[in-house]
Formats: sequence, structure tokens, C-alpha cells
Amino acid sequence: GLSVFPNPVEPRSRVRFDLPRPGPARLSVYDLTGRRVQTLTDEPRPAGSHELDWPAPTLPAGLYVLELQTDEGTARTRVVVR
Repeated sequence: GLSVFPNPVEPRSRVRFDLPRPGPARLSVYDLTGRRVQTLTDEPRPAGSHELDWPAPTLPAGLYVLELQTDEGTARTRVVVR
């Protein structure tokens, strides 16, 4: 799973995701045109639950897509930056 707390994002939101097995994990933020505007992590990670800080206010207000890419596939969720 992939989730953001809170959403709409606050000055320090947290992103949580689970990996069923160890491997590469790239967590990126895209605007609605499909342009990657931030990468929160892009490195191998162990299996299990992970939690990262997201300094979202560096982005202009709007709707974004948070995408997690792993060897298992891709998970996406929409987030609002105010």
C-alpha cells in the first residue's frame, strides 16, 4: 500500500509504503501533466513498512500524483498541496 498523512498535505506530511520483499523503490511526485517534480527516494530498501517525510510545501498548490515503483509493480495515489 501507499498512503500520505495528512492529505491535503501539511508542511510535514508522511508517506507510508510497504514492500513485500527487498528491492529497489522509487517514490516520485508528478504534476497532472505527467512531469516528475520531486523524487522522495530512489534506492534499494528492505522488505517491510517504510515511512518518509515529505516537505510538500516546496511545490505550488494543486493536485499531484504520488507514484511508487518497485519490482512488484507500481502504486499511485492522488494528493492535494494547498
